[in-house]
Amino acid sequence: MNQVPRNSLHNFNSKWVEVNLCWEWTGAVGSDGYGAFRMGGKLYKAHRASHILFKGEIPAGLQVDHLCMNRLCVNPEHLEAVTPSENIRRAAAAKLRCPRGHDYKIYGKIWGKSSKAKYCIQCNREKTRARRALNKTKNK
Repeated sequence: MNQVPRNSLHNFNSKWVEVNLCWEWTGAVGSDGYGAFRMGGKLYKAHRASHILFKGEIPAGLQVDHLCMNRLCVNPEHLEAVTPSENIRRAAAAKLRCPRGHDYKIYGKIWGKSSKAKYCIQCNREKTRARRALNKTKNK
């Protein structure tokens, strides 16, 4: 797509809200968890549309990586065109830490009741300590 339709930027900007520096997509979301946006009669993943609108065309053979690891983020500052192998490497590295940054190699992880959910042992410890402290103050 060489030329972006005139109203695409306005339509795009009406479909996100800022949450902790991310621009979270509020428009249509596919079953894969990525936003969807129609531009110039073609359906795009919202993060790819953001890259096109704000940074220009995505070079052939590259994928758009979320530096923030948030699939709904369309902030162009959080997006980078990278090779497929780099995108896979980054995704694998991100799985080594919990969302709060604890290293799974150091603290470990446990699986929840559903095999899809994993929990950081250190986060669970901190939540338990906080809950016990709160209960102590309530029981005094």
